[in-house]
Amino acid sequence: MKKIISLLLLLMLCSCSIFKSPVEKKEGFKMITAIGNYESNGLNSARFESKGLLDSRYDIEIYATQDSLKTSLTDVKKIFKKRPKKAYLKLSLINSVEIIEHLNSEFSDLSAYIIENPETQIITDIYVFMNSAQSNQILNANALFLNKTQEGIYRIKTVNGVEVDYITLNQKDVFDFSSEKFCVVKNYYDSKIISIGEGCKSKKKKTKKERYDRF
Repeated sequence: MKKIISLLLLLMLCSCSIFKSPVEKKEGFKMITAIGNYESNGLNSARFESKGLLDSRYDIEIYATQDSLKTSLTDVKKIFKKRPKKAYLKLSLINSVEIIEHLNSEFSDLSAYIIENPETQIITDIYVFMNSAQSNQILNANALFLNKTQEGIYRIKTVNGVEVDYITLNQKDVFDFSSEKFCVVKNYYDSKIISIGEGCKSKKKKTKKERYDRF
């Protein structure tokens, strides 16, 4: 009887290990909503070790600008020498509230990692190369969203009136990024993420940036 019980326990443990989804880990992956660890120093370029990507079932609203760069002018000139026919855009998250609600409501290995590791960051801005047609399509759109296909391909969804189109986000076209830390509250009864890029002293939700120039 003891042997049968031991065998059943072993089978249960094996089945649990098979069905448990591991935390996605991609070295240097720089995409909006990538969550992980950020390292940087004065001599080497910034490195981001991704622990996973936000897997939202809904489109995430973003906005684009062409007049802001994190990298120095010298670095930009070097980049443009390599890709002279490309323009650049800064793509940013607009509303962090939906991301926080998603992580808190669908507790996963990723949200658990964020709560247990206070230095975890989320990429909130990426600087990407686009050709002129793509750049114009994005800048002239009434609304922009980060969209994910069933195959796991990330793309930009542009909405202009009733017209909807998509531009695939190619990882090799991302040449810089910005990231923010999570603010996590932990106590005996509950642990949750309350904000992104804000001090933990304030529990107010981040307000949505309205793009009035798009209306």
